[in-house]
This record gives sequence, C-alpha cells and structure tokens, in this order.
Amino acid sequence: MKKTVVLSLFLIVFNLLLVSSISFAQSESANAPSLGGNLQDVATGVGYTQPEQYDQPFGLVVARALRAFFGMLGIIFLIIMLYAGFRWMTAGGKQDQIDEAKKWIINAVIGLAICTLSYAITVYVGSIVGEVGTPHYQYYD
Repeated sequence: MKKTVVLSLFLIVFNLLLVSSISFAQSESANAPSLGGNLQDVATGVGYTQPEQYDQPFGLVVARALRAFFGMLGIIFLIIMLYAGFRWMTAGGKQDQIDEAKKWIINAVIGLAICTLSYAITVYVGSIVGEVGTPHYQYYD
C-alpha cells in the first residue's frame, strides 16, 4: 500500500515536470517555423538584427530562478498536504495515525508560511536593489 502511494506520487510529479519541460521546449524552440528566408534577408538588409538570447541582467536571471524555486516549493506543499490528508482519511480511527497526519499538516503549513515570507523578503530586497543605480527591469513578469 505504501509503495503504491509513493509510486503514484512519483509518477504525478514526474509527469508534471515532463509536461512542463516539453511545453517550454515547444514555446521557446530555436527551430520554430519562420515566415520565410526572404523576410529574414529583408530585415537584415534594412538593419534589424536578432536580439541576443543571453543578454539579460543578472538580477533578472536570479529573480526567475527564485520564482521557479518557490513555485516548486508550492508543488511540494500540495503533495505533502495530499499525503497527510490521505494518511488521515485512511487512519481508520487510530488516534496515533491521526495525530501523525495532523503533525504533517501543521508542519506543511509552517513550511508554506516560511516560504511565503522568504518570497516576500526576496521581492522587497529585489525591488530595493533594482532601484539603486540600475535601470528598472521588471523582475517578476
């Protein structure tokens, strides 16, 4: 029973990560179909150039990485809450299992509160640092 639950959770997380990576790969593909070679030649001839892919400020890269990290923490919170709820519902009235499930839920909520506060602090510090001596970039788009 325990192996089935762990395997199911693993497959759900794996599929979520796989689907999201495939969708990002599709949307940001370098081999996306173009409107034709002639259009690219005309644009190059009049002086338009392709923007640099990696010409982004360091703060923007860090902000996007932190946003992805905190998003993954939210997914982990959801998985822990589902697991604790499952444990509570299948406890069969055994008080020690119910207490353990309650501890899981309380710890998950405390963890979510800590992550939310750290995200808020990160946004606040990023807005202060972003306004001091650098152009205004939208860090959290």
